[in-house]
Amino acid sequence: MGKETEQYREFDGEAGDSTGQLTLPPISVPAYTTEDFSLLSDFSELPLPLPYASVRIQYTGPVGGVIAEVASVDESNDLVVDSHVVNEGWSWVGSGANPFHLDNQTESILFLTDMGDKPVRMGFVVTVGGVNQALTQLKLDPHETRAINLRKLRDAQRRDFKGRRIPADATDGTVTWARVDNEPVAGRVAVINRRNGMASNYDCCICPCPIWYVPSYADYSALDICDSATGDVCFQPLYTQIAMTTHEQLYAYAQWSDCNGNYVYSTDVTSDGGTDWWSENEQIATVDGNGYVSTVSAGQTYVDAEYYNGCGDWEGGEYGYWTCTCMSEPAYSTWAGVDVSSCPVPTNFTQAYSNDIGEGRLESFYNWDSTSGYGADLSRCGCKVYERVDYPGYGGSYTWPDPPWYNAIVNPTLYPPNGQPAELSGVGDTQHTGTFLSPSNGAGTPFSAIQHFYYVCTGINYGNPVNFGGPFTISRSVSQNGGTLTYTVTKNGASASCQVGVNCENN
Repeated sequence: MGKETEQYREFDGEAGDSTGQLTLPPISVPAYTTEDFSLLSDFSELPLPLPYASVRIQYTGPVGGVIAEVASVDESNDLVVDSHVVNEGWSWVGSGANPFHLDNQTESILFLTDMGDKPVRMGFVVTVGGVNQALTQLKLDPHETRAINLRKLRDAQRRDFKGRRIPADATDGTVTWARVDNEPVAGRVAVINRRNGMASNYDCCICPCPIWYVPSYADYSALDICDSATGDVCFQPLYTQIAMTTHEQLYAYAQWSDCNGNYVYSTDVTSDGGTDWWSENEQIATVDGNGYVSTVSAGQTYVDAEYYNGCGDWEGGEYGYWTCTCMSEPAYSTWAGVDVSSCPVPTNFTQAYSNDIGEGRLESFYNWDSTSGYGADLSRCGCKVYERVDYPGYGGSYTWPDPPWYNAIVNPTLYPPNGQPAELSGVGDTQHTGTFLSPSNGAGTPFSAIQHFYYVCTGINYGNPVNFGGPFTISRSVSQNGGTLTYTVTKNGASASCQVGVNCENN
């Protein structure tokens, strides 16, 4: 069966559902004069509410004959935000590196406008205290204005593809952005202080041409293949290993550099038209054009990706005009391989029964299957099953409440120490009463522990434990009714009881 790719969606700013254009009536500016024009009356023709828009001005006079500025006026807060008008042909405005500040009175918003007639991909990095967080899916439609509110980005606390995110309490930092495609883009950061009625507009440009795809000879990964969209499991050319008869979404991220040698930009090219995916042995695993891997049978193969949809060397733009030319097209194609080791693993963890077997003991038994359908196959990758029980607190041991117990246990408890072979396809678990004080002197405090069942297989999850059963809460208590103390243990809706000093396991 096929499956539509489940692409992780990043914080994308305040993007609208669509982008439109409205042509306004012409205006006239007499020679050597300064004129003010209000656009308020034109707003009625727009699909309101419309928080952000861009203004494009074309004039008939000689080149350089008109100087324009646009001011946004917020009458309710006595606030004016001035914005310079830039020439679409001035290539330097396609990138920027700007400071930002956030507090209870200050907002910082990055405005980006695609001034061309084609979509444009953007590289974006926000930096706070040495932590870089990238947006890899930022793409502007033709003539779209995108507002990226840096407070909302910070507060969303969404990790990027390498697991990075700026601190939730960040107040100051920098935002760096640059165009990937050779289309005209204008951008600026507006820092607005509501209390003082002040606004600062930053448009510090850093490069005259788009960013370029990192060359394959650079000491840097030009293509990252990841098995997580929001973690740090990216490898070039490390490996991932996934279980037989299962699926895994792989992600591809192209790495880019600006003209200053900053290798900080990444774009999601998982489903990019310039990314090719293939399996070196489709009898073991297949992969579709969106990086979605399906294992077919036991064995090992490589799933590969190659990206070539980017320029590796731009030339031009030095004199302030949009004349950038790609000098290496197609760009350096970069290959990255993923080692797919298809091992059967335990699955379908179920409880067969849980019974009171006397003396206050609660016995449970659990079963599981193999993803291959044959339990004996679980030995193929050395799979073992462990039980882990975490008691309250830390420190390597836990002392049960005194009274009524005289008992201590390793915390957490792992059993069996070397694991049980998973091909046995089942495990028993008995909850004991612990040792009671004699004579007992009170009911004491109830307590609970948390139980998990893990498997560990060579070549799966890099040899780290995988939880496949639990969490289960194990609760123990001793109640007192007159001179009678009753012990009770419960787990998964089952329980066992005994009278302390009479018929419990350890009186």
